[in-house]
Amino acid sequence: MNAPVNSAKKPANTPAPKPAQKPLIGIVDNDPYIRKALGLLLDAQGYAARGFASAEEYLQQADGRAVDCLLLDINLDGMSGIALQRDLLARGSVIPAILITGRPEKFTAVTAGELNCVALLHKPFCSNVLRTALGAALAPLMQSMAPNNFGGTVEIE
Repeated sequence: MNAPVNSAKKPANTPAPKPAQKPLIGIVDNDPYIRKALGLLLDAQGYAARGFASAEEYLQQADGRAVDCLLLDINLDGMSGIALQRDLLARGSVIPAILITGRPEKFTAVTAGELNCVALLHKPFCSNVLRTALGAALAPLMQSMAPNNFGGTVEIE
């Protein structure tokens, strides 16, 4: 008996394709409602999110899978988002960071630039502004995950 024309057998040793891993965004904000709302928004935009209630919590718990980008509230209880970013930079971190604040009069884009932050977002901000900032922050990661242009493999000797 003949097999149907459109059925194709996979060799037994062919691994199943891996699902694409979503970039993980760390949300450091002391307001649980903001963390939840940003987590839902990021999920809707195709990102994974992990929330941290404080800078100290991030430093203690971020030992697992490293985040691909940080959303840092400037005004946190305990260590501020600015102090966290300074600490991370002193440790040699290259994780892109986006500062968020509800008090923009105290902080400027110059401050964010001095801390190697991709953007400074003023609460409340719309989803398009966040999407643009994340796009800029994650551009190097997304380029490294993109398949090569010529469809072949790269051989390094």
